[in-house]
Amino acid sequence: MVVPNSYRRIALSAECFNGQGCPPVQLFQKGCHELTLTWRNENTMYRETPVSQLSTMRETGVSRYIFIGASVKPSITYTILLVALILNLVSCSSPSDPDDGPVEGLTLSGIDISHYNIDDYTSIDWAQVLKAGYVFAFVKATDGYKGGWTDPTFRTNMEQGRQSGMFMGAYHYARPDLNLDARVEAAYFVNVARSFLSKGYLRPVLDLETGASLGKTTLSNWVHSWMATVKQLTGVEPIFYTYSNFTHYLDVSVTQYDFWLAHYTRDPAIAPNPGLWDDWDFWQYTDSGSVPGVSDPTIDLNLFNGGLTRLLNEFVIP
Repeated sequence: MVVPNSYRRIALSAECFNGQGCPPVQLFQKGCHELTLTWRNENTMYRETPVSQLSTMRETGVSRYIFIGASVKPSITYTILLVALILNLVSCSSPSDPDDGPVEGLTLSGIDISHYNIDDYTSIDWAQVLKAGYVFAFVKATDGYKGGWTDPTFRTNMEQGRQSGMFMGAYHYARPDLNLDARVEAAYFVNVARSFLSKGYLRPVLDLETGASLGKTTLSNWVHSWMATVKQLTGVEPIFYTYSNFTHYLDVSVTQYDFWLAHYTRDPAIAPNPGLWDDWDFWQYTDSGSVPGVSDPTIDLNLFNGGLTRLLNEFVIP
């Protein structure tokens, strides 16, 4: 998947029906196609609305929009979600632009975070992260070291990220090299992260980077055991994460899972190698990004392979 140059970022701000101000909005226009504004209320009810169905409040340099529709209640405060972050800012191009071909819809940007990214465990300014255009984040919850270890920044990051309006998800760093029984690690993860494995959060993730010496069959069975245990305990099937070159230590049975790929091309315009998979769902394309609101200058940056509709339908827990 290649990010085309035919995206134009349009900065907007918005006001709510009850008169309270909302955070800045960024909409992205593909060619000259119609824009869609995505928003949610305090009850995490998501809607997508074409801009043509929004009434303009005033034109003073930057447009301000107010939502219309019978389903909107004046008593509810609405928060605008950033739709995507595309760095190429160009003028509106023809829908027949040849660069439009590789991409269907929009690509969403996100980050992933652990205690390694936070100096002295100080808080991330998640509002700044969202304002910069990152709409989702995966946060390290646990590690299989010594049977179970909890990231001390996990809960704070999840709570503050969710409050800012971002899509938040929890991940577990697997240690099959230390623990042959994946069920132990899965149960520990669920016990720690359970309150964040519910409606409105991203599906959880198994991060596999160790255990190559176990052999393809044993390591793949370990993955299946962890995934099955988490699904049994939560009713939610996890996402699988690993590096493209690490997939060669697994057999093809693991490709049944949705895939978060790590392959550092450093440039989202350079297509990655998905290893055993035909394609990726999330892609960690660099480990050296700089993100407003995070003091660490080496942050993992990610893309989601699709727009907000697919994210909501397939990766946000209903």
